[in-house]
Amino acid sequence: SGFSEAFRIARNNLYHAIPGARAKIIMLSSASVGDGKSTVAANLARALADDGKRVVLVDADLRMGQLHHTLRLNQSPGLSDWLIDGEAVAMQTPDGQRFAVLPSGVKPPNPAELMNDPALKEVLKTLRASYDFIIFDTAPVPAVSDPLILARQADLILSVVHLGHTKHRDVAAHDAIMATLAKRHGIIINGTQAENSGYYDYVYGEEPARSGAFQRLRTIFSTTMTKGRAA
Repeated sequence: SGFSEAFRIARNNLYHAIPGARAKIIMLSSASVGDGKSTVAANLARALADDGKRVVLVDADLRMGQLHHTLRLNQSPGLSDWLIDGEAVAMQTPDGQRFAVLPSGVKPPNPAELMNDPALKEVLKTLRASYDFIIFDTAPVPAVSDPLILARQADLILSVVHLGHTKHRDVAAHDAIMATLAKRHGIIINGTQAENSGYYDYVYGEEPARSGAFQRLRTIFSTTMTKGRAA
């Protein structure tokens, strides 16, 4: 389908954006809740796994993680349990999929402090030894600061923007923060219709150009996501 093909295009762009043999950390964020970030993360993990890559999808939203609901998995043990106890937890695999998942885990009282703990580096070290791609589904920015901690470790940051949902002012605020990070940064445009040939003019035309946010976000690549189901 066009939905699946869009993720194959995104997969190929990823290969060009961050080449090399070592494990790669990709962080997904968005400007607001409801932009489809978790759905994009799950389908991107599937596309990479279908190409023979060893992939783990990590729910790093320790406040409102939803991947366990989306993929019908247990929420715990997960990332927070690993960070708190210092012991690796077993990965889960969604039915019919080839990628592994590390859910968010129990909801901690101090998510930002927990993510800033040196234990995060040990988690990443362990995951790098077992996977080709580590995809982190994080909370929206600037709603919370947790993703910025993880961003320091990322090889590529992808921002998900939903044409029918994301407000221009939210994109501008999101972009202003992302621009301060010395990281490769790309945008995935979600919520477009395949038959709508005017979407490109809308995104990169007069209205978004006034804020400049979309233009600055598009530093690595953009790809169109047609509406569809989660992985």
